[in-house]
Amino acid sequence: MLVLSPWRPWLAGALGDDHVVHTVSRLEDLRRLAVGDARPRVVVEILTSMRRHGVAPEELAEVAELIDRVRFEGFALHLPLTGDHTAEATALARQAFAAAPAAARTVWVSHLTAERAAAVGRDTDAEVRLRVATALWLGDRAGLTPKATVLDAHRVRRGETYGYRQRRAPRDGTLLVVAGGTAHGLALQAPTAASTLRQRATALARGGLEAGGRALSPFRVAGKQRWFAEPPHMQCSMIWVPDGVNAPAVGDEVDVEVRFTTTTFDDLSWD
Repeated sequence: MLVLSPWRPWLAGALGDDHVVHTVSRLEDLRRLAVGDARPRVVVEILTSMRRHGVAPEELAEVAELIDRVRFEGFALHLPLTGDHTAEATALARQAFAAAPAAARTVWVSHLTAERAAAVGRDTDAEVRLRVATALWLGDRAGLTPKATVLDAHRVRRGETYGYRQRRAPRDGTLLVVAGGTAHGLALQAPTAASTLRQRATALARGGLEAGGRALSPFRVAGKQRWFAEPPHMQCSMIWVPDGVNAPAVGDEVDVEVRFTTTTFDDLSWD
């Protein structure tokens, strides 16, 4: 198993495990591993225009002097999502293999298509492997189906108050209390990555709705995404189901659309 998160000195476990390949992204970390007795399997990550982790290209000469003291498996490149970075990957791989001509000619790349990765391999005479990572378990959304359990259901008449903030019901309907709140990562929002005019307009529209006290929840009832009745709580959420829609009963499960990378689930069930 290739561990994509870079190794750090406080992560001493599994260094001698032959089934684990560690990513090393700092020269000082490689030096530390090189003087130890474990001789771990390592991949050395090179800094790309992503600029997250990696040894600088000008440090590759010193990397070449150290890799004989570990079990070196190749180089790694973490590339940006946008644009075609085939040329960048090719240039960095060539630079790495020139610095360490006797090293394993293997390079792991992130965010290149199989075709572009193959082109890097042809141009550098190297074996190129895809660091698929998230695509392994997030590539097909249908592979995982999140559900939320209905904990309570209350009929509410127009004008009646409810919740912590004692809002008034806009019309007759049902308040559903469903499992899942901020402690699970629901309705927590990261900064938008909007780059197109349409994406920015969508973000602006959502902000306007929230400023008016309305926010769509991730919960779906009768095939439709429902509004939060009020901001979600720590362990549960209150959502609004209008009259005319068959509200689920306590104990039923409803669909919930969440980001798997930010959500903590109470239970995992495998079929």
